Amino acid sequence: MIRNLRLPEYVYKLSPKEITLALLKGIAVEALLTYFFYRSLIWGIILIPIIPMYALMKLKEVTEKKKWEILLQFKEMLASVNNSIQAGYSIENAFISCRKDMLELYGGDAVIVKELSILIQGMKNNCTVTGMLMGMANHTGIEEIREYASVMTIAKSSGTRIREIMDSYIKTIDEKLSVMQEIETMTSRARYEQQIMNAVPFVILMYVDTTNKGFFDVLYSNILGNIVMSVTLTIYIVSILISRRIINIEL
Repeated sequence: MIRNLRLPEYVYKLSPKEITLALLKGIAVEALLTYFFYRSLIWGIILIPIIPMYALMKLKEVTEKKKWEILLQFKEMLASVNNSIQAGYSIENAFISCRKDMLELYGGDAVIVKELSILIQGMKNNCTVTGMLMGMANHTGIEEIREYASVMTIAKSSGTRIREIMDSYIKTIDEKLSVMQEIETMTSRARYEQQIMNAVPFVILMYVDTTNKGFFDVLYSNILGNIVMSVTLTIYIVSILISRRIINIEL
């Protein structure tokens, strides 16, 4: 996944619906583990910390998804700005045109549209484009935007070579983001397969428990059984964490 980034409040802030959904998923997972591994109210209480831990893990996935969406929007922004520059627009007018393109493509609630609105307003207040781009990089925490701002500064100082420099950079960053997008697509499939594999043990247990009533009772009625199930649960959780670490490639 994308490296940890510090995002602005309106991006990083999670909606009550997202938080509630994550907590409900945590409760469901905790209840599932309690039922299949212990079937005991006491153990259900002991396993309560799993709820916030799982919820935080799901919320992190939500924020990571938002970060990835910002990066993809940035990629489209680069293409739009570069096309305008190649068509003879000044850099300032290229960003004004870009905002219109991004508005049509993503809608007014998109992060890139909001950031471009801030950038354009800054230009109206006599702020430099490069300065506003640095501000955008600080707001989003996206390192690629910071790189773009630095290249823009160099390009503007070069005068007549601005199109050549920007075109070269756009091609480089486009290749980089295309590779990142391909990796993300590949890992998305692996994560989906992981989710299926995580559910398989419970499907098997449910099938055996349904077709052979009382088959697992010996594991729930004594201390030795609880120890065996605790070891099994630990192995199951560790295996999930390891597989997540393997799949979640840091881009």
